[in-house]
Amino acid sequence: MPNIPHSDARRIVIELVDDLLRNVHQSYYPSMTFAEAVATQVICGEIIHAEIVGAKINTQMIAARVQVPRRTLDRRINYLIKNGIIRRDGDGLHYNGTQYRDDAIKASIKLIITAANKLLPLAKMAVAKVAKRTRRTR
Repeated sequence: MPNIPHSDARRIVIELVDDLLRNVHQSYYPSMTFAEAVATQVICGEIIHAEIVGAKINTQMIAARVQVPRRTLDRRINYLIKNGIIRRDGDGLHYNGTQYRDDAIKASIKLIITAANKLLPLAKMAVAKVAKRTRRTR
């Protein structure tokens, strides 16, 4: 096994991110490839986040934030509009909420809690090591 610092924690986090993205893919974008679904969710996530915090967002802002070519961004946004996930009006882009799925967010929450429970003992060990080192240097 390669000597990767914090390999157990990194593995848990990598698996969590992968599981969360696969959940989104299966729940919201099953007709897309996994890579297309991830790219689309990143864009949709920007819109959802803006909606939650009460900020306005448009395609130029998203293009700057996610660094996606404008043509690709336009295709993804058109897909999201066509499928009723977002809408465009004079104020910019908005999340419709009509496609919201309780089962998808519940599955995501469960994945996060499971990963947190796996990370907790590792975090406790790391804190204990730091405390031990601090006591030795006094």
